Amino acid sequence: MVTGTIGSIAGCQVVVSKRIVAGATTVENFIVKSNALTLYLKRDTAVEADRDILTKTSVITVDKHFVAVLSDASKVVKATFLK
Repeated sequence: MVTGTIGSIAGCQVVVSKRIVAGATTVENFIVKSNALTLYLKRDTAVEADRDILTKTSVITVDKHFVAVLSDASKVVKATFLK
């Protein structure tokens, strides 16, 4: 479900985050079970190519537009820790 996991605790994947602010008094973590999120695709993969004839180089770009939506709130737990 997630790339970059460093392990799992009780079946939950653990992912390192840089969102914790140094000196913060509370830390919030979300535990999300599978099928709690739905991905909606706005635009499928679009490939664009451009050629510069003077330098003989090609530039190719690819993008895809999507959004993640919380579709089942009963599968999400918010854990707040005090320092």
